[in-house]
Amino acid sequence: MDLFTDLPEGFEQISIPDKPAKGAWSIDIEQVAKATQLLGIELPIKIRYQGKGIFTAGTHYIRPYMHFVALLQTLPLDKANKTLWHELAHAMQAERWSRETGRDICSHYREEYKVASGSWGFSYGGNRLEIEANGIAKAQSHWKLLYGDYYASSS
Repeated sequence: MDLFTDLPEGFEQISIPDKPAKGAWSIDIEQVAKATQLLGIELPIKIRYQGKGIFTAGTHYIRPYMHFVALLQTLPLDKANKTLWHELAHAMQAERWSRETGRDICSHYREEYKVASGSWGFSYGGNRLEIEANGIAKAQSHWKLLYGDYYASSS
């Protein structure tokens, strides 16, 4: 069975919350769909809000047949937009790794992400996958995946 072509029926390609985030922004599903095409993401993505982000503004994780992205819903709009780009970049990386290696995408974190950390003490900032995701987020941050009041967000 090919994870990328043999999806079970009933999976939405992109699933988003039906209410705005507490930060007064919402996800633009059409723009997210275009971004996933740009990044070559094929598996469905479920985006949800998280209430508290003690260590992180966003998270990506993978389960069979689906990416999950959690965004801290109290982020300002600009930061939330950049964070969503960053997490979508992680989805792209996981799929790329799975295709290149022929390995189960669910093993990406354990088999590639953790070993990409670089020298001790740089487990996040020195991780080549985080560096790549930050670069994509920075390069694409002009492309708005969320909507709300960007002017209020940047003041």
